[in-house]
Order: sequence, then C-alpha cells, then structure tokens
Amino acid sequence: MQPLNRILFTLALLCSGGAASAEVRYVDPFALGNQSGTSWSNAFPTFDAALLAAQPGDDVWVADGTYPVPSNAGFIAPAGVSFYGGFAGHESALDQRNIAANVSRLTGFHPFRGVVVLTFVNAAVGTVVDGFRLDGTLTSQHAGGGMIIQGGSLTVRNCWFVDLIAGSAAGAFISSAAVTFEDCFFDGCWSQIGDGGGIRAVGTGALTVRRSRFIGNFCRELNGVQGRGGGIYNDAGSVLRVSDCYFDDNWAYNLGHQLVTQGGGIANNSPDARIANCIFLRNEASLGGGVYSGAPITIVNCLFSGNLASEPANNTPF
Repeated sequence: MQPLNRILFTLALLCSGGAASAEVRYVDPFALGNQSGTSWSNAFPTFDAALLAAQPGDDVWVADGTYPVPSNAGFIAPAGVSFYGGFAGHESALDQRNIAANVSRLTGFHPFRGVVVLTFVNAAVGTVVDGFRLDGTLTSQHAGGGMIIQGGSLTVRNCWFVDLIAGSAAGAFISSAAVTFEDCFFDGCWSQIGDGGGIRAVGTGALTVRRSRFIGNFCRELNGVQGRGGGIYNDAGSVLRVSDCYFDDNWAYNLGHQLVTQGGGIANNSPDARIANCIFLRNEASLGGGVYSGAPITIVNCLFSGNLASEPANNTPF
C-alpha cells in the first residue's frame, strides 16, 4: 500500500470508529430487562444511572416517568451528551415521540427539596436538552433551580420549567455560556432574593429565546439585593435575542422597600439586545412593568397591554 493510501485508510478507520462509538442510552423506570441501558427492554431504571454510563457523543432517551435527583447537588450532565425526553418506551426515532402525552419529569422532590435539578459545565457545541419537565427545587441562597449552565453552548427545546424556587434564576441560571431556548415554558418560577424569576444570564455569552412562554414568574428585592427581571434578567456582557415569546403576569416585587425593582417581564443591561414579535401582558415592577433596559435596546413589533410600573417618576409601563 502506498504511503498516501495508507494515511487515508487510517483516517477512514478513525472516522468510522468515532461515529460507531456514539450510542443511545435508554431510561425507563418500568423496563424489566437487565438494566444495561442498551435498549428500551433493557433500559436503565434511573436517570442518574444513564449519566454515569454516557460518553461524549451519546444521546440519552428518557421514557415517561418521574426521576428524582439523587442528592442535593442534582443531576450533573457529562460533557458532550444530549438528552431527549417524551418517549413512551418503544420508539426508534426522535420524531416518533409524543412529548405532550409522555412527560419525562426531572424533579428536586424526594426525599428532600433539592437546590438544583440539572447542571451543565462547559457543554460542547451541539449539546441538546429536549422534552423534559423540571420542577421541585426549594432554596433561598442558591442561583439556579431548574438548570445551571456554566460555560459552553447548549440548546434547550420543548422543556417545562415549573414550580421552581431558588435564591435567584429559579428557572435557569446561565454564566458565560451561549444558550438557546426554543418552545419552552416557564411557569411559577420564583427567585426569592435577586434577579431572574425565569432566566438569569450573567458574564459574557449569549441568550436566545424563541417561541417560549413566561407566565406567573417572580423575583423580589430583599435585604438590599435588587430584584430584576420577573421573566428574564440579562446582564451587561450577555447578548440578548428574544423573539415570538409571550410574557404574562410576571413580577419584579419590591418586598424590602429598599431598592426599586426593574422589568416585570424582562430586565436587560446589555447594549446588544433585541426583542421582536413578543406580547407583554399584566407584568409588574417598580420600573418598566413589561420591559426595563439600562442600555440601548431594540424592540420591534411587540404588544404591551396592562403592564404596571409602580414608581411614578420618569417611568413608563414598558
């Protein structure tokens, strides 16, 4: 074999070997097989068992069921692994899922109220979380209830962030990461002290939110800590893009009466921010009931109705 052909042959073997190494790991609490995670019939019974087995490039498919966190630290996602919920437990392709009928629930309940459900650290480009309900955290000191994303790049689709309580960022806390939320639902996420009832993004990075709903989320000012962004808080170093979203009855609540709150729906401090084709109804804060921005912001084709800004001086309900 000629040297060039030998090199090409070796590269082909390496490439084919890398592709073959990626696997689907299956999770179903009702499977009756050997619990190896290699098929639906032999699925892992718990979500954390799949996390321990998964390797970079793998997908984890999770059937309908409730999966409590194993400890107060919650689930820690391995690098380079994507997660898909909403399966009945017999599908062979992602497009066979019925996410509405098959709820894959990751919860902070049992046997305690955990402080976070799912954490990603330096998520690899292309990592996806799709089709889960996250709920059941309770803390007043911790940033991030449903999800913590520290560095890296992540896409979150078709996820419900429901009934989560944290110190701040009750739904999701993002630190210096590029994160996209698509077709997600944030409902009843409460930040007890600080920013971002639904989402809080800090550091350098980018937050993109598309076709998502924020209803009844809450952040509050207390003990000298300002409450900003009942639905979303975006810090100065994070690029913000929000489109085709719905914000209803989100609050930045002034409990301590020491500092004014900002942005019932969205509070932003980034000079690179754009909101388009969104609806803001009945949101409330001291400043900017629907949207507050401490930097120039572009708002295009949005509807504002019934939002309330309680501070009368130099203020609008937007």
